[in-house]
Amino acid sequence: DRLMIKRAVSALMPMVRTLPISPATLNKGDFIPRKDYDTDFVSQGRLQVPQGCVLLYEEDDLREGGLNGYGVEAFNALRELLMWQGLNVDYKYFMHECEMDCPIIVTTMKEKLLLGKGVDALIPLESDEGLEWDYS
Repeated sequence: DRLMIKRAVSALMPMVRTLPISPATLNKGDFIPRKDYDTDFVSQGRLQVPQGCVLLYEEDDLREGGLNGYGVEAFNALRELLMWQGLNVDYKYFMHECEMDCPIIVTTMKEKLLLGKGVDALIPLESDEGLEWDYS
């Protein structure tokens, strides 16, 4: 269960951000930081987190196809973050890569991870219905 994984990780780590990944969320265009020249402000992207924050990606709703330009850009940014710990900032006329330092956990009920290239370990989890957890 994803909620149990989030609770367990949250009990161990001071900062955790959960990101459900689906074509709809990827297509929103808010995954990477972008410069708005009208306001002279860089908007924060969903992948932009403080150093040491654990990113918990939920990949169950991700499927092939159905991505617009922003969706493809976000998918590639996720892969880049997984493989190289880098995040691009879109300055409209150029991209600036920033180094990141964030552990990433990808959860899925599928047998094949779409974002799984570059992961350090794959750990299959099984649920034990009779086991009760105390998160206090």
